[in-house]
Amino acid sequence: MSAIAFRIFLIVCLIVWIFLLPGLLSYLAGPHHSAKKVLQAISFFSSPIALPVGGLLVLSWWALVVVFGLLALILIYPFYWLQVRLSSGWLFKAWYNLSLRLLGWVRRHIELLLGLFLLPESHSESEKSPGLTFPIR
Repeated sequence: MSAIAFRIFLIVCLIVWIFLLPGLLSYLAGPHHSAKKVLQAISFFSSPIALPVGGLLVLSWWALVVVFGLLALILIYPFYWLQVRLSSGWLFKAWYNLSLRLLGWVRRHIELLLGLFLLPESHSESEKSPGLTFPIR
């Protein structure tokens, strides 16, 4: 680390510490446990490094959210375009029925493999999960 970069780092540390000093002093003067006071002092001295790193983590998280949101829009738009162009919806109905049958087939085979047996498909939802209903008076 060069001397100029070290001096800039020290100046930034002093500015941050001067800004946070009243909060530290009031916390240390309060009726808190000594272990919490030590932790507060450690966080005070590490804040010039922890604040920029935390800010970078928050900014990178939101950049990741934006990227995945854009990817979702890019993936969803062709289906929206198809729905607008094919107003009858026959393609989506066929796709939905095929995906529902395929998922049911996979679920039945997983149940057989794991030895799980659910109630037949003809039962209502209230019979499938009796623990989720509450008596009404």
